[in-house]
Amino acid sequence: MGTICALDGMTEFSERVRSKKVERAVKNACEFLLMHRLYRADRHGWKVIRKDYTRLRGPWLVSYDILRGLRAVSRAGIVNDQRMKDALMLLAAKRNSRGRWISESPWPSTAYSSFGRVGLEDKWVTLNALLVMRNQALVK
Repeated sequence: MGTICALDGMTEFSERVRSKKVERAVKNACEFLLMHRLYRADRHGWKVIRKDYTRLRGPWLVSYDILRGLRAVSRAGIVNDQRMKDALMLLAAKRNSRGRWISESPWPSTAYSSFGRVGLEDKWVTLNALLVMRNQALVK
């Protein structure tokens, strides 16, 4: 989870103002996530690291799921990397007939209950999924 929070913060800076150190950190963080196909264990037969990584919810705050990983590496400028394919296919499969995504996972605390309900279409999940799909040239 620490990698994704740091990567989110670093990609907020415009590429024009990032130092070489920050650029290197962004590249290394993306490589770490991609090395694990965003949610799989590279040393254990590519098994899913944690089942909740495949369950979408938003906004993220401190949690991780494949959508957050895809969004972060997309914002870092990674496009058409084969190591993203599995996560992108999973994300696309979760899109409903109305072109939206639902919240699949509850928040760990009741403090976040106002962000949406599990099983219903979620505006944060849908927004971020569409941004990822657009960045990866999967939708217009």
